[in-house]
This record gives sequence, structure tokens and C-alpha cells, in this order.
Amino acid sequence: MTKYGYVRFSVEAQKQFARQEHALVEAGVDPESIFSDVAAGDDLPSGRDGFGRMEATLQAGDEVVMKSLSSISRDIGVMLGCYDALAARGVSVTSLEGEDPEKLRGVDALNQMLEDDVEDGSVAER
Repeated sequence: MTKYGYVRFSVEAQKQFARQEHALVEAGVDPESIFSDVAAGDDLPSGRDGFGRMEATLQAGDEVVMKSLSSISRDIGVMLGCYDALAARGVSVTSLEGEDPEKLRGVDALNQMLEDDVEDGSVAER
């Protein structure tokens, strides 16, 4: 089992890289095993070089550590999709902020229901 780290930060927040990297190293990730991308949180992880290299490196039993699951994406559905894909490969994902993917699934479901209500006009009727 190898422990890897992933850091995503936007161009405007490059100072966050050092803080995130430090937190990952403090959590036991070797600095040479940290992958990173400069990208907006709206960008799909599959289009990021660092995330793609990390995915290609991962094997069953490995662990990915990140400061927050939002490093994957700020879109909860995309975030959970990537989380589930990694879990299906036998890779564990650890958020140093302690986010619970199952609670996020509830938030995502609620957001989807609200979006559906807005689209079909149900919200205006209430």
C-alpha cells in the first residue's frame, strides 16, 4: 500500500499549494508522492494532468490523501463519482477535513431535487 497526495489549487490561490502540501506531508505523505494541478474547481478531474497521472499510478490498496474532497471537484456529483470510481478500484480516499461522502450524497440528492423542482416550476407553486 502506498500513500499518495493530491492538491488542486486555482491560479488566484497559489499560496494554498504550500499549505496543502505541508498538511499532506504532516499526514505521512512523501512529498515525491504528491500530485498537483493548477485548475478551477469546476474543471473535470479527468482533464487535469496531475489527477490523470495519479489515477494511472494508483493500485488496489493504495490511499489518496487530500486536504478536502473539493480538491477533486466543487461539483458534488463529480466529486462523488470520482470517489466511487477510486473506491471501486480498491483505492481509499482520505480527506484531512474529515468530509463524509455519505453525507455529501444526501446534499447532492437534495440539490438535484431542488434543481428538478426549479426546472419543472414546482418551486414557484409553493
